[in-house]
Amino acid sequence: MSFAGIVQGRKETDEGEGKVVKSWAESYNGEKEVHPWEKPEKYIPMLLNEWEKLKEEIGQGHSVRDSIKASGAMEQGIDLFLKFVYWSNRMPVSLPLENLKTLGAKPVNVEERLKFIMGRPGLYHSYIQLSELMNEQHKQFARSTLTFHNGTQKTAQEP
Repeated sequence: MSFAGIVQGRKETDEGEGKVVKSWAESYNGEKEVHPWEKPEKYIPMLLNEWEKLKEEIGQGHSVRDSIKASGAMEQGIDLFLKFVYWSNRMPVSLPLENLKTLGAKPVNVEERLKFIMGRPGLYHSYIQLSELMNEQHKQFARSTLTFHNGTQKTAQEP
């Protein structure tokens, strides 16, 4: 399974002349279901590798002032960030954005910052802000991984 398939919640296989897209619920390496949020230590490094490639693409789009290319890649980056935040908290992605309030491991003011980025994905400042959110979430993930393995992790705040 490609990482893009995992990120998008599907499995792509070659069967016959076309590609067949299978859901996570179907088998993958002997597993009945793939839930990346249950094994974030395994899947988040793949997500971060994908982000590094995407970050380069976004940067190139901005360097040649191609906001359309940058916007498309930014949408993918936002998708990766949301997965990163939720999977870091050992939860599947849940929308709307207000659901971020229930998460324990997340950057400061993440809801407001994400709304800005989503409203203006073609801006260079949005790219810088998304990069900062990814860096901050990486620190949160490292911290939550340590506390989870020590048995003190809370994945969601009490309402």
